[in-house]
Amino acid sequence: MTAYRQRSLAIARFLQKQGPTKASHIARTLREPKARDILYRNVYGWFDRVSLGVYELSPRGKQEIYLWREEAM
Repeated sequence: MTAYRQRSLAIARFLQKQGPTKASHIARTLREPKARDILYRNVYGWFDRVSLGVYELSPRGKQEIYLWREEAM
């Protein structure tokens, strides 16, 4: 598993638990300096922007997050 996917999964799991959240808050909480970029680029289609700087887990993200178990990280 790539580091990028690991970071994306951490963000997706955070959004799964917290719901719509500002990217800056996610970056601070997870100590992930690239969180904003990961959310904006949305390579896997797991995130939806709901307002300026606020993201939530997309329907695709909700389905695919279960394919990547915690042990794989």
